[in-house]
Parts: sequence; C-alpha cells; structure tokens
Amino acid sequence: MDVELKDGRKGIFDLEPYLDLGVFRELKDIGYFNQVHVLFGAVTWPHEQDIAPETLLAELVEVAEAPA
Repeated sequence: MDVELKDGRKGIFDLEPYLDLGVFRELKDIGYFNQVHVLFGAVTWPHEQDIAPETLLAELVEVAEAPA
C-alpha cells in the first residue's frame, strides 16, 4: 500500500503478511480495500480493521523522490 505522511514522507507498507489473519482477510476484496480512510491517525476500513500509526511507521519502507 502506498502511503504519504503529513510531513511529506512517502513509502510502502506491505499488507501481505496481514491478509491471511482474521479480520484482515476482507482486505483481499479490492472494492472493500478501496474504502480505506484515516481515523485518529490510523489507516482504517469500515469493519474496524486498522493499521495503528506506530505499526505503520515501524514497517514503512520509505521511497525517495525521483530527481526532477
């Protein structure tokens, strides 16, 4: 999942390890996945799946901007 933080950092958060775990299985449905939003700093979906900000930051692989 591509992520852009408020401070301008960009990166990739790999959801793959989560997709076979309990409530996260529902994220395999692209239509459901696309209902993502941010709530109190957490990446969240309608059925209360969420990625806590601490987890997101710990596992985020930052990507550098391409030179202009």
